[in-house]
Amino acid sequence: MANRKNNGNGSNRSQNYQNGNGNYNGNNDNYQQFKKSGVVYSPIKGRDGLYMVNAWNASKKGLLLAKVFPYHATTDKSGAILVVTSKKNNTYVKMMCELTYRKTGITRLLPCLMNIETHVISLSEIGMVISPNGHGKTRNGNVAKGYFGTFNG
Repeated sequence: MANRKNNGNGSNRSQNYQNGNGNYNGNNDNYQQFKKSGVVYSPIKGRDGLYMVNAWNASKKGLLLAKVFPYHATTDKSGAILVVTSKKNNTYVKMMCELTYRKTGITRLLPCLMNIETHVISLSEIGMVISPNGHGKTRNGNVAKGYFGTFNG
């Protein structure tokens, strides 16, 4: 049974109660923040510097899955990686992103670039970014690394 306490204005409110995420005491002392996105970078065997990236983002709109892979014209005949250089001398690899909206089943293909130094992938067409930075746990206790979300966080 929950502890009842008079909150000063005559009404009794539950001081401690059980919610779906665990115990919550009203002061956010024991409240655990869960990750809503994650990323896995997998190096492609035999193709140094190229990665296959799987990312997920859970929001109010539903689950969004992203599979990012090198564009077929990313390497030349000798196997060297072809890079794109920006005005600020950042180097990028051409990639393709397959987005799947789990709720509706809609799949989209988007071209994108991955920064070679930071491994950050920008999906400017939908205003999202995939980054290896970030860590935490999901609701069911699994460790999740990386960030897949909006530019401004």
